[in-house]
This record gives sequence, C-alpha cells and structure tokens, in this order.
Amino acid sequence: MSATSERQPRYLAPQGGDLFAVAGDVYRIVARGDETGNAFALLEATVLSGGGPPPHTHSREDEAFFVLEGAVTFVVEGRAQLAPAGAYVYAPRGVRHAFRNERAEPARMLVHLSPAGFERFFEEVGQKLDHPGPAAPPSMEHIERLIAVAPRYGVEIHTSSGPPERAP
Repeated sequence: MSATSERQPRYLAPQGGDLFAVAGDVYRIVARGDETGNAFALLEATVLSGGGPPPHTHSREDEAFFVLEGAVTFVVEGRAQLAPAGAYVYAPRGVRHAFRNERAEPARMLVHLSPAGFERFFEEVGQKLDHPGPAAPPSMEHIERLIAVAPRYGVEIHTSSGPPERAP
C-alpha cells in the first residue's frame, strides 16, 4: 500500500494485489484510493456459483461492473438482467442493487468504485488469502460482521427484501 494519496504511475503484475474472501467470493484489490488520489478503486471479483451480495445501497460511491468471464444476474432498482462476459452494469450511488451468479461455473468481473474508499471495507471484513482459489462458505459470524460494518462505509444492506427477481 502506498503512503501517499497522490496519483502515481503504477504497474501491478498478473495475480498481484491483495486477495480477500468476503461472503464466499474472492476479491483482489487491483487499485486502492491511496494509489489513485482517491479518484477510484478497482477490484477483480471471482463470484462462485450461488455467490453475490444481498441487495444494498451505497451512499458514497458509484459502482460499475464489467463481466470478464461467466455470467452474473444483476438486480438494479428491482429489475433483473443477465450480464454475460463483455457486459457492463452501472449502479450509481443511492441505487439499490445486487448480483448473483446463478450458473454452475464461477464468474469473474472488474468492480470500479468511484470515488475510492469502499475497498477498505473488503480489507476490514474479508479474510486475507495467500493464494487465489475458492473461498470457504461464509460463517454466520462473518455475515453478521459484514452487516454491522457496512453502515460505517455508507452502505445499507437490505436484508428483508426477499430473493431477487430472475433474469429473462
């Protein structure tokens, strides 16, 4: 992690960056806010079958997703849409959204957060991993911690909204 909040040229080798298991999925922090002048953070997410966060709303940052492999079902403002590899989904701050991998194979996507800051949530609630690979299913304690910590990062988790609609 850089000690400065100024924008500096940077190179990250393939498979570089810190890995965290969060709610059964694996997130690799590609760029932190302290490396981009807090303009943005970039994560790579590996979402296993059945994985993905519950419906939630960010109050501080916009979130954008670019699916690299597999397919992910996004629900944004109650509307479900299947996003296969190559698809882009934008969820501005204040918009309720969720995603779920409803397929058997893992999905990979880039997650762009603007401005930066929410990457620290993954560092705080995630289990640091030494190598890529499937994460263990989350424990009830992990889920409770995630729900308790989220408001400090300006995120409201909507736990009583029921299952998301299925994509067409």
